[in-house]
Amino acid sequence: MVYSILHGIFKNMSNEEIIEFAICASSLKHSILGDINIIDEQTIISLMKNGLQNIKR
Repeated sequence: MVYSILHGIFKNMSNEEIIEFAICASSLKHSILGDINIIDEQTIISLMKNGLQNIKR
């Protein structure tokens, strides 16, 4: 989650966007086996904007 927060800071997201990005990234990570989140930024942003039904992996 720390990396997601740092990513949001470096991308100049608002505080609300940073929290939402980190939560979405963490939620998607729970669907992946292992310790590394291999989800790309576009997938996370798609989840933020459209919800789970539109995630394509």
